[in-house]
Amino acid sequence: MRRIACLLLLAFLVPAGCDSYAFNNERSSWASTDKYEFDSTIYRPVTITLQETYSKSTIWKKEIPPGDALVIDLDRKGENELVSISGNPATSVKWWLYGPDRGEPIAKGSKTLSGMPVRLVYNIRPAPEYPANYVPPNQATAAPITPPTTQP
Repeated sequence: MRRIACLLLLAFLVPAGCDSYAFNNERSSWASTDKYEFDSTIYRPVTITLQETYSKSTIWKKEIPPGDALVIDLDRKGENELVSISGNPATSVKWWLYGPDRGEPIAKGSKTLSGMPVRLVYNIRPAPEYPANYVPPNQATAAPITPPTTQP
């Protein structure tokens, strides 16, 4: 009986260990091969564009702020992610933007696609690109120091 219990426990733990976000987070799923994560840094700021493959027309575009990460999931009609993806073009796209702490998404959205083949285009913007509230050390100004007053 113990062997059966151990085998059942392993049967459930091994697939869960293969994907650490399978149960408690939208960032990843069991076996999706069409989910992508893109990181943007100060010295490699990234823009992701979703284009139709043949016409090269832009469907969706996102500039990822430095320090953040973008997760994109392309979904196909009739797709069962526990088994595999179909050979059909994507019919919808979902995206999540995560901040530097990679906790909960700071923005997310979805878009319905026309069913035409699409491609993701990865572009690197000119660097360095600093976060919105960043002040480089050589440009920071210190607050003036006031000497203590002495009382007679």
